[in-house]
Amino acid sequence: DRTAALSSWLRKNKTKSSVKIDGKIARIVYEGKPKKVQAYRIPRKYLMLNDKNHRFTTDWDNLLADRNQKPFNPDNEDDVKAIRKVIQGVWPFKSERKQKMEDLVDDMRQVSQDFSDIPNGQIESGVILDDGTIINGNRRDCALEILGEEYLNSSKAKRSGIRTSQFDVMDVGMCPPGTTES
Repeated sequence: DRTAALSSWLRKNKTKSSVKIDGKIARIVYEGKPKKVQAYRIPRKYLMLNDKNHRFTTDWDNLLADRNQKPFNPDNEDDVKAIRKVIQGVWPFKSERKQKMEDLVDDMRQVSQDFSDIPNGQIESGVILDDGTIINGNRRDCALEILGEEYLNSSKAKRSGIRTSQFDVMDVGMCPPGTTES
């Protein structure tokens, strides 16, 4: 369903200038060769965190053991929260990972405030498969989630009318259809 929804959204929106980010590219490796692809600003609701990310293999294995080997469901809100906690270094606690996440959030917050042409603070484009699975950008997606919640819950933001929708999108390049993570 996610693949069809993303595909439909792209067909309807791909040529709009607000979606196609002029001059912004993503770097991928396709058929063993580096390649540049056009970056698009896509609503994060069409994207899916990658629970098979090699950086977290041991943590995933431990979490799956805790869950009696029940796989993660990317459409289950509780599972997505669990994946976010691993990526953020919150659970299981990983001080270095947590610090890197906090630094990324701080950097993206500053960029979003300082540069009007980068409203969500994301400088580098992520990379997704054609089904919306994030190949490169899990931490950026989590940072956008944190920033959106931060602004949404900020009394200053509410008084000044700051929009949080800028954090509901992510800049990504899409791999050609049929591309796998490897």
